[in-house]
Amino acid sequence: MESLTARHALLLIALAYGSTYGWGSALCRLAGWSAGSRAERIGVQCGLGVVVLGWIGFAGLMLRASWLALLGVGLGLLLAFVPLMLRHRLSEERPAAPGATRLLALAVVVALALSWGVRAGQVKLRADGSVAARYGWPDALYRNAILGRVLRFDGRPDWPWLAGEPLRGMSLFRFTAAAALMRSAGVSSAQYQSLSTWLGLFGLPVTCLALFAFFRALRAGPELAALGVLIAAFCGGPRWLLAERFGHSAVLPWAGGDVTALALPALLAVCAVTAKSVEQPARRLGVLTIIGLGSVLCFAPWLGLPVIVGSGLAGLWLWVRERGSWAGGVLAVGAVAGVVGLVAVCGTGPGEGSAWRLLGPAPPIRNLAWAFPFLAEPLRPLLEHPSAVAVAKLLKFALVYLVAIVFFVAGSLWVRLVLLADAREWRWSSLKEPVYAWGAALCAAALLLMTVCDFSKVAYPFAGYDMLRLGAVPLMMANLAVAAVVWRRRERLRRAGYIVLAALFVLYGAWENVQYLQAYRLGAGWRTVPAAEMAAFRHLREQAGSGDVLLIDPAYRSADGDIVGHDWGYASAFSPVPVFVDNEAMARKFGQGAEWDRRAQQAQALFRGRLAWTGLATLGPRQTWWVLVQEGGAVAPPDSLCKIVFEQDGVRLYRCEPGGP
Repeated sequence: MESLTARHALLLIALAYGSTYGWGSALCRLAGWSAGSRAERIGVQCGLGVVVLGWIGFAGLMLRASWLALLGVGLGLLLAFVPLMLRHRLSEERPAAPGATRLLALAVVVALALSWGVRAGQVKLRADGSVAARYGWPDALYRNAILGRVLRFDGRPDWPWLAGEPLRGMSLFRFTAAAALMRSAGVSSAQYQSLSTWLGLFGLPVTCLALFAFFRALRAGPELAALGVLIAAFCGGPRWLLAERFGHSAVLPWAGGDVTALALPALLAVCAVTAKSVEQPARRLGVLTIIGLGSVLCFAPWLGLPVIVGSGLAGLWLWVRERGSWAGGVLAVGAVAGVVGLVAVCGTGPGEGSAWRLLGPAPPIRNLAWAFPFLAEPLRPLLEHPSAVAVAKLLKFALVYLVAIVFFVAGSLWVRLVLLADAREWRWSSLKEPVYAWGAALCAAALLLMTVCDFSKVAYPFAGYDMLRLGAVPLMMANLAVAAVVWRRRERLRRAGYIVLAALFVLYGAWENVQYLQAYRLGAGWRTVPAAEMAAFRHLREQAGSGDVLLIDPAYRSADGDIVGHDWGYASAFSPVPVFVDNEAMARKFGQGAEWDRRAQQAQALFRGRLAWTGLATLGPRQTWWVLVQEGGAVAPPDSLCKIVFEQDGVRLYRCEPGGP
């Protein structure tokens, strides 16, 4: 791990804006899309440019051609800065209203302040060479490990914790887009941790502008749309409802992370283009919509899934209602393209069997058993052994489940969309209009996916956790509904103490952000990777070959709670070669638990002396085995078999050739 200099950070951000805007500008001009204001144009074009850069990076990855990444960024910059490509007729662009501009600027400032407050300084490189971090660092390290393999551009990367297993079920495009930018800026994977904070300077402003464009495509006025963006910058969600990260968050500061800085701009830009295409059907714009819908799940599978499902439902409805409408066909084809892209690029996880298996009690509702204990009742015994009592229990479960869904909807920020939007005054006949029908289908799809689907049956086992992110886009739309109420009643609110009410609303919405600020800055202790281990990883980076594998004792636990043990799964991020068994939590999350257990038993048999070290070759044909023994660790391989190449403060690194040292 290395620090990222400000020069490299600013260079990468400039490359991100320039190259993505260039590709997005060319794509929009070819499709005949034009925005109403400069703010909308920048948000949509940069968001779509991320999509193009993701495809270019993915092609370079699969073709083992790193030069494609450099070429992609270079051509994007050329498209952005050639005057002919930037020239727009005045009739195509209107300046945003001054009030909207001020609100958008405030939204960007708020989002950046909250994001940097949470993330800045979470990782420290100490003078002695050790690395200290706190709170949510392991997950970031896991992404660091994936990107380290993507940056090699030597084909689809292996899982960082299980060598040889292909990367599946991941939104690979956001990593390939980041890899293209990093390769062009001369940034190494070892600097990715530092880079993740700086990426917010690209992701957050673009996300704000893309969300503004999305709201404008939903027929919101400029001031109303900008107010909706500002509300999204403040508002998190009642995390207490499910006690899960991202539980109901539709909050823009999360776009400042290393992942969503690329995923959210792409997602919201595609939503804006789709809404525009639905309202103003045109052949070239329809093609752009299909490209966007076909790509977005490769960036944000869980955030974008309701958009794909909702677009498919709306497309079928419009096709039937309007007897073969162009907009309906575009939405239906785009939804199919999205599913195909997800399967072809990201994989579908280890699930087997019919897709109908996903129908059942959804984990987010089951998790409400703390409030409705009967939700913890197992259903399989009741279905396998029918009786009068079983039928009564099933009926009771169904009733409790419906009540829990109502509680889930009303107790979460879905209430923004229904109760706070003055449902009695809403013109429900507008749902017959295509763009509103599409928005309603998107919200309905998200609600159904979060309540009556269990993706752990057809995806990876921990899919219930990621399901909590399905509500992101509908909740962004709910923010617009709140803005509509505030805007419509602004005069009355001023008379009733508008400033006080606004302060209370901001406090209600932003308390989750305040909690995270407190947890990240004050509530979490520091964990340390010792200097000796970091030195061993640096030595490994200098000496290891591409076909080598690292072996560490998977059962090692540090006696000092402040020292990071191997159980934390941090080695993947620092090791330049695959780790034989690493990161148990992530392996189990993506359906690799059985393989992790098998490898852990083999490794422990070596470290505990139950298997002779001469059996190392039986673990798999490798060019070279490297064995890292941490301070206070178990017995290491004998010198007669493996050669010690590094030793410092009780940490030893061994090099083991298949035929001996």
